[in-house]
Amino acid sequence: MVYPYDDDSKHLRRSTAHTSKQRLQSLLFDKPLINNNKSYSSDFKENLYYNSSLNSKNIPTTNNKFDYKKESIELKRQLSMEKENHQLSLEKEHIKNNSLIIVNDNLRQKLVKAASEYDKIKTENKNLIRLRNKDESKINRLESRLIDSMNSYKGLKNNHDILNDNYKNLKLNHINLENNYNELKHQFNVEHALNMKYHEILNKPEIDDDTDDLYPTGKPDDYKGDLEDTDYLLTRAIPDIHRSYPTTTINQDDDTELFLNL
Repeated sequence: MVYPYDDDSKHLRRSTAHTSKQRLQSLLFDKPLINNNKSYSSDFKENLYYNSSLNSKNIPTTNNKFDYKKESIELKRQLSMEKENHQLSLEKEHIKNNSLIIVNDNLRQKLVKAASEYDKIKTENKNLIRLRNKDESKINRLESRLIDSMNSYKGLKNNHDILNDNYKNLKLNHINLENNYNELKHQFNVEHALNMKYHEILNKPEIDDDTDDLYPTGKPDDYKGDLEDTDYLLTRAIPDIHRSYPTTTINQDDDTELFLNL
């Protein structure tokens, strides 16, 4: 701050501020330029009068003397207030900057923590992707094995159906063979019984004509001898032989165990 009056040099200075220039003009026209104890150079006077003529509209007309001490105190007070305000502003800015620094540090720490968490999650995600790929590979292999197993099952089922059909055919053939066997056995038994009966009749002693059981009323007129008696006896014996050796027929739909009546 430049004051309008300097006690050391005893000269007046120009002020760069507009308010100081007005105070200087008031000082010059309220107080004589030359007194008994002070003298000013002619160049300074001309310059001073020239500046005053340019600002003649702002020249005060009062004759009151300017109080330098009071003005100096006021200016110092204003300067002190400005310094205090500036200091307060600086302190506020400093506090604000410190707060911002603290917030920035907290945000930086959070950012570092978030970056660490991000790296951790990224690593876990890579691990999960690798595990998922391994699981997908396992699933693909299992699906391939399942398809192969299903194809094998279908092939085995077809073979089972074929074998089942063959088994049914063999069973049917077995039943037919059993029936044929039973029929042949029945015929064999009948023939064997007839043969035994025939030999029994042949070996039977001769029949007394007086006590003939075959012809109690007497022999017929067309009687041809013992051979006719043998045929007659065999004819009577055939129903008894069939009752003694019945024919066993197997039902083709019966799956139970066969019990042959032989």
